[in-house]
Amino acid sequence: MDVFEYGNPNASLILLQMIGDHDIEMIDHEFDLIQKAVSDELCLIACKVDDWNRDLSPWKAPAVFKSESFGENAAKTLSEVLTYIGEKKQPCIIGGYSLAGLFALWAATKTDRFSKVAAASPSVWFPGFTEYIKENNIKEKEPSLMAKSMSWLKMNFKIQMNEDDQTIASLLFEGCSMGIESLFKYLHQYDHADTKIKKLTYDLIEIEKELSDKIQNYL
Repeated sequence: MDVFEYGNPNASLILLQMIGDHDIEMIDHEFDLIQKAVSDELCLIACKVDDWNRDLSPWKAPAVFKSESFGENAAKTLSEVLTYIGEKKQPCIIGGYSLAGLFALWAATKTDRFSKVAAASPSVWFPGFTEYIKENNIKEKEPSLMAKSMSWLKMNFKIQMNEDDQTIASLLFEGCSMGIESLFKYLHQYDHADTKIKKLTYDLIEIEKELSDKIQNYL
């Protein structure tokens, strides 16, 4: 894992973002835009994994889009991340997009080191993850301005760089994932809600999943 730092290392707030090779070209510009969007001085720690599917996956799973299956190195990756930030005392927000967003959510169930999670379009379609979330409640807060800015920046970067049908379908797919994650969050938050409301929520989750399945034909 390679680590890159942007901004003041002694800033009052740390954003730790998991990235891959595809993020390298835009990460410094992303930092500049996020810093402008928030009031607190920020230190961005970008942790680039060697293998996206292997190093961010909490357990093994078969391939979904291409031929590359998912590994189970998330525990090792998290250990390396915690070791790196071990001496830092500032509040740390862990963030990521897509599979890195899934990793951020999973990591928040394993340690209390992270004060918030900025998961932008997390890949909660990952096999077994919705069941995992049901059994491992994540105490999330409403998305911070930083999380919202991060999601907006990622989406617009992707559309500006590539406007083809596959890119749009991918964004819609990840949007469905974010919707499913949010619905599960509120199911946990309002555990004593009316049974009819809970049923409606689960019905919406199934609709999101069905739409995700259909969108995969365009990926």
